[in-house]
Amino acid sequence: MKAFPRYTQEKAEKKLFKYIKTLERLMRRSKLNKQHKRKNQKTYELEARILWDKTGQLGTEKKRVHQWLIENRVPLVINTSICQKPTKELAKFRTTSLLTVKNESLLDLLRSMSSTEVADFLDNPSQDDIDEINDYLKEFRSLSIAEQDEQYDIVQVDIESLKNYIVAPAKPLQPA
Repeated sequence: MKAFPRYTQEKAEKKLFKYIKTLERLMRRSKLNKQHKRKNQKTYELEARILWDKTGQLGTEKKRVHQWLIENRVPLVINTSICQKPTKELAKFRTTSLLTVKNESLLDLLRSMSSTEVADFLDNPSQDDIDEINDYLKEFRSLSIAEQDEQYDIVQVDIESLKNYIVAPAKPLQPA
């Protein structure tokens, strides 16, 4: 962080970490909500105001992290919308070569774990895991109970059976 020499590396890393976590969350929401509309896999509709305002500021000039990254030619995403100013509307952002997007399958990740690791993962979720689940549930929770019943089949889940399913290796289906 040469632009702000009085900033310790720890402070700068903390601000950048917050920016990256916010960007991850916005990209995940975009992927969940607009998956059928995304023609270009490197383009995401993100809430520009959140990326701009809620990710922190650097230095005595209070320069926003997103702005600082752009000015120093290291942006992770670039706004491709006509309106470059952050608004409450969704804006189209394109990822740059500096950002690696991983499309990990949670089921594949869980299946690579041992049964004790799966149990620990399910019994003690991290804050990131909780945030991800909450992103999935955001739309569901916004519905009335009648709408939830109409659009979803809500059932009790047998946790032990679920754990066994996750740990079991994938088997090809056999014809009957």
